[in-house]
Amino acid sequence: MKIPVTGPGRNTQIRRTGKTERTRGGSAFASHLEATASAGATAKVTPAAVDGLLALQEVGDATSEASRAKASAQGLLDQLDELRHALLVGTIDPAKLRELQDRVRAERIKVTDPKLAGILDEIELRAAVELAKYQESF
Repeated sequence: MKIPVTGPGRNTQIRRTGKTERTRGGSAFASHLEATASAGATAKVTPAAVDGLLALQEVGDATSEASRAKASAQGLLDQLDELRHALLVGTIDPAKLRELQDRVRAERIKVTDPKLAGILDEIELRAAVELAKYQESF
């Protein structure tokens, strides 16, 4: 027994009309593509343009400088934390104190904020005091 299907799911034949071009301007789009392709093929890259692009790549952006500063600050904080633990245990390594002083001096050169420069001065002074205490005891 064959059941006829009616409604949206029924099979219908697709009829084609005699039209071959559905939209107008299809050939106009193709002509624009050809014009763009021919213009791109004749363009030359000058060495000055390449040098300019390379110079732009070398310029650091604010985010890379900020991330470098953040990493440097984190390293300094880690070094101060190690020093704090050494002070609590009573085993201070003078080489670590000298390393901390050198690092603080190097960071101070890069700093433009007066408050941060003051903090770095305090760190360097305290490291110098601890180093002097160590040298007096020996």
